[in-house]
Amino acid sequence: MLFNYYTLKRLTAQLAPKLEGARWIESFTQSKNELIIAFTLSNSQPFYIRCTLLPELSTLSFPKEFHKSRKNTAELFTSLREQSVTGLEQFLNERAFALNFSNGHTLLFKLHGNRGNIVLFKDQQVHELFRNKLAKDYELELATLDREIDQSKEAFLSSEQLSQVFPTFGKEVTAYLNEHNFHEIDKSAQWQLIKNTLSKLEQDDFLLLKKEGKFIFSLLPLKGFEVEVLDSSPIHALNTYFRYFTRHYYLRHEKAEAQKLIKAEIKKGENYCKKTSQKLDQLKTGTAPNQLADIIMANMHAIPTGSTSTTLFNFYNNEQVTIPLKKELSPQKNAERYYRKAKNRKIELETLEKNLAEKEEKLLKLYEQAETVAQTDDLRTLRKLIKNEAVIPDKEEIKPYKAFEVDGFKVWVGKNAKSNDQLTLKLSYKEDVWLHAKDCPGSHVLIKHQAGKSIAKHTLERVAEIAAYYSKRKTDSLVPVIYTSAKFVRKRKGSPAGQVVVDKENVLLVVPKGPN
Repeated sequence: MLFNYYTLKRLTAQLAPKLEGARWIESFTQSKNELIIAFTLSNSQPFYIRCTLLPELSTLSFPKEFHKSRKNTAELFTSLREQSVTGLEQFLNERAFALNFSNGHTLLFKLHGNRGNIVLFKDQQVHELFRNKLAKDYELELATLDREIDQSKEAFLSSEQLSQVFPTFGKEVTAYLNEHNFHEIDKSAQWQLIKNTLSKLEQDDFLLLKKEGKFIFSLLPLKGFEVEVLDSSPIHALNTYFRYFTRHYYLRHEKAEAQKLIKAEIKKGENYCKKTSQKLDQLKTGTAPNQLADIIMANMHAIPTGSTSTTLFNFYNNEQVTIPLKKELSPQKNAERYYRKAKNRKIELETLEKNLAEKEEKLLKLYEQAETVAQTDDLRTLRKLIKNEAVIPDKEEIKPYKAFEVDGFKVWVGKNAKSNDQLTLKLSYKEDVWLHAKDCPGSHVLIKHQAGKSIAKHTLERVAEIAAYYSKRKTDSLVPVIYTSAKFVRKRKGSPAGQVVVDKENVLLVVPKGPN
């Protein structure tokens, strides 16, 4: 019954004398679903109306005080500042009422569930909306809001449906009537039940109905619900309900958000552990690069120049092994390449094992946090847990590049035109090596400079292959790739994103090949 016509009718009857002559101080919002209105009453006391228009709740509440935030606050309906309330109008059979002001403006409170809104009228025309996305509210007309309905006994007896005479009853009132066998009794008995129900709606205490996590603000008890009496005063009853709702609403939503984020982190961690474990197994069980180098060195005479692979006898396990080769390198140079890989392999194994242990430890903590959050049923405890235990992980900084490692050097690859600019103009050091596929769109690529360490030719060629791969010519057999120091790359004013000028360049011809 929140917010139905009968609740609103009783509320406005209580508000009308209170707000008569009240002076509007300000109205502001600190979230898209809540508007705060501050008045000074005729007795000089402050009075606040909090309009909460959530999808799950469209209601008013009346806090005794409200502390305005210094940030993220927007003031609305400024034309009402210092204006006095001249009257309150409750519209007939409608979930809406209006406040009239001394400057002739009218503020409409339209409490239509998820279509609730606060609408300012100037000269009988809609002037300003609280929820601008409800654009149809610009078509509202105050003169058409009253719904005069013949609700006499004669009108009811001649009607075919209850909703024709009492469209304001809603589902809770209908449920109450059904529980009292409304459709099983004759018309005269039905009318008597309606009169008794209307009396309860107009006089009885407001109730909170609770059942399996569901709670309803009501004027009528319903079967199967635990009943808690709130108050006979609509203002007090609404304040109590609002506190109850927000406590459960924010607990439910913040708990769900925390669980969602923890679940995502757990999934990421489990995937990482699975892939890393598989990679470790492959590295440990596969033929070591130094053994492949030894096999090449022992069979150099049997390997034709320009071969892309060779199948040789593996004297370490007495089986045949197929070894990939770079056709532009001699057998000896290919062997040297595998010896270098062997050196990096040891570092890679140590790094992977360390990272895996750290991730598994983090996963254990995430499992514990997920269990703790699931068992927390108090909002304050939940918020304290989220803050102190860092339950919700910090969002990772979104970097404008993909990061790889080649022969111990960091390699950064731009993600798009804008990130190319950021990578080249803001994140590069003048001694970094800058690469880009020549004469075609593609990613800017950096080899990050390391003091005292020169970049070998084979490293440069490998990164050039990556630059070719991240270009529009990735399917070509050979691609020319520019490389130069980052200090020789600049941007002309007004040029499109990603477009730069290279003052000094060298070119490598490579086969496009991805980082893996």
